[in-house]
This record gives sequence, structure tokens and C-alpha cells, in this order.
Amino acid sequence: SDKLYKKGADAVLNKDYSLAVNIFKKMAEDNEYDAQYNLAYLIRSGKGVTQNYSEALFWAFSSTLGLRASIDASKKDEKIEKDLEKANDLTSELIDLLPEKITETVRKDLLSYLLDRYKKKEIDVVTQLGDYFLIILENENYADAYMWYSVASALGVEVAIDERDKVERKLDSDTLVKMQDEAKIKFEDFKKTETIPDKAVK
Repeated sequence: SDKLYKKGADAVLNKDYSLAVNIFKKMAEDNEYDAQYNLAYLIRSGKGVTQNYSEALFWAFSSTLGLRASIDASKKDEKIEKDLEKANDLTSELIDLLPEKITETVRKDLLSYLLDRYKKKEIDVVTQLGDYFLIILENENYADAYMWYSVASALGVEVAIDERDKVERKLDSDTLVKMQDEAKIKFEDFKKTETIPDKAVK
């Protein structure tokens, strides 16, 4: 991963942007958050690929979520903090460039992408789903954020506990009970092991 990232970074330095896009796209699809930012920047700039602000925003959003989770886990790493700041700046710039209708479509596409990762049992995406409902949506959805942070906490993601407890204070008692029930269902679903159907007897 580090060698591939360096190859992509060297390609940028050598102005071989098409190669850089190919490398960073492969890494972005494997949820490498630095690569997601670099890919978003190249797509926004139209280097090695035609400009596409909505696609750039998708990867900028993804990078923001991943870096935010990383900075929580690493206890204030300065490099990650700076990378997160750059991702936030790029995200804000792209939102200003796009019609609100397109931005909303990107947000929905990102949620589908995160839920697909959840279905694949990727534990690191659960906290990102909580963050999605707080920082990606135009207006915070505290109920769904609480639910996902609750699931992440139950799965042993330490950083999710503080987030869950902070969001809990935003909810009325009826909503809290409802989302606790939802979280239990999501948690039990995540813990289920994948079963392989028996082969038909011939």
C-alpha cells in the first residue's frame, strides 16, 4: 500500500497524471483515505481525467469520513489533522460549485456505498455511518447517528462511545428508545456469520 501510494505521488510529481489517477482510484476503492483525497483533487482539477465535480465530491466526502475516524483512533495525529483540513476545504469548495440537487445525489450515493461496506462486515465503516449523519448531511440527523454509534460501541470501537453519549443528549426519550431498538437489530445483523448454502446433492 505504501509503495503503491508513493508510485502515485511520484506520478504526480512527474506530471503523469493519468497514471496517478489509475493508482489512486484503485487505492480509493480499497478505502485508502489519503488516496481518496488525492483522487478527488485530481478529478476536481481535471488532471489525468476530465473534470467531474460530483465524482470529486464523492471521494472528498469519503476521505473526510475516513480521515475523521483515523484522527479519532490515533489521538490527534498532526499529519492526519492537516489532511482532514484539506479534505474539508476541498469538500466545501466542491459543494459551492455544484447545484444542491447534485450534491444531494452524491450524498445518497455515498450512503449506499457505506451501507454496502457495512453489509460486507467492514467494522471500520460503522463509525463512519454515524459521522455521515452528523457531518455529511446538510442538517444533522442525531437519531440515525446515535444508532450507528451505538452499533459501533457494541462492536468494541472505543471512539464511538463518546460520540454516542454526546449525541444521546440531543434526543428525546421516545426517539432514544426507538433508536436503541434499531441499533440492537443492526448489531445482531452485523454479528451474524455468512452461511454458504449446501451444494445440491446430485
